[in-house]
Amino acid sequence: MTDTEREIKRLISYIRSCRVANIDCTVTIDKNLTHGILNALEEIQKYREIGTVEECREAMEKVDYDDYEHCPKCGQVIDWSEKK
Repeated sequence: MTDTEREIKRLISYIRSCRVANIDCTVTIDKNLTHGILNALEEIQKYREIGTVEECREAMEKVDYDDYEHCPKCGQVIDWSEKK
């Protein structure tokens, strides 16, 4: 897990605990991490535009992808480096 992912999880946990306690919350984020968080959110938005990550996983399970360099459903490049 990356530092950005850890920070996002920490923020989500904090915000949820504030909501449960019915209190206002204030968040201060290191400026370097804000870039990573924004990039992660933008990446998620791109996936939502072409279909969810879950849809792509479903397609991987249903289709024999050995002959493909790109997912036929979403167009994402398939990284075969671990299998080769």
